[in-house]
Amino acid sequence: MKKKLFSVMLVAALATSLLAGCGKNKKTDVDNTETQSVVESTQSTEADKVITVSSDMANITGNLGKGVALDCVAVSTDTEEYKAVEEYLKDTNATFEMYDINLLDKSKNKVQPDGMVEVSVKLSDNMKNAAGDTYVVFHNKGTDFTKIACTEKDGYVTFKTNHFSIYTVVKYDTTEPTIEQKIEKVEETTIPAEEVKQFESAV
Repeated sequence: MKKKLFSVMLVAALATSLLAGCGKNKKTDVDNTETQSVVESTQSTEADKVITVSSDMANITGNLGKGVALDCVAVSTDTEEYKAVEEYLKDTNATFEMYDINLLDKSKNKVQPDGMVEVSVKLSDNMKNAAGDTYVVFHNKGTDFTKIACTEKDGYVTFKTNHFSIYTVVKYDTTEPTIEQKIEKVEETTIPAEEVKQFESAV
């Protein structure tokens, strides 16, 4: 009788142990699945975030965040921004055009990009035919402005920025001392080195 009782207890203990073991293995499988899912959902690269949006007057390339559309319009000649640049460049051979460049989200609200982006503005025939051999871009903030280096190719002036607002494209002749000195006096726009690095590694 004692042997039979002992056998029953031994079988029960083994069954309990097996059930506990199976339960543990099942939990481990679930944990592994959940962990793998998290890893896969967070994998991304900066290059995946780089997109281009365009309008008739310009296009933008970079990590645009919530931005999905570009709004670029010429700035009126009676604004304080326009008059400030006009006054600064008077008595020189410089020609300029000013643009209000904005990034819009799905609700058409103005938003800013996630870091540095590249902006290309289409040159008008007036700018193409104007006297001069060099372009520079001003970033306007009210009556103040800073300058940004740019390149010109295939009828577009291209520059980099991390903020959208009003920008002025200036064309001038570097052989004229007056305008050359004025351009040199304008403070340069600075962009954090980390943003520059991220942009260059993404495009």
